[in-house]
Amino acid sequence: MDTKKMAKIFKALSNPNRLELYLKIAEAHEAGFETGGECCVADIIGCLNTA
Repeated sequence: MDTKKMAKIFKALSNPNRLELYLKIAEAHEAGFETGGECCVADIIGCLNTA
């Protein structure tokens, strides 16, 4: 991966809501392999800090 692409990724994840969204999706993705679980939009929306 080149440095320009990595810079764009890190810039996008510097926003707390985007980072939280990414982490929830990654967490559900990892759990999905172990338990067959899913990541629902409602689960993601519930974790966002909108204050």
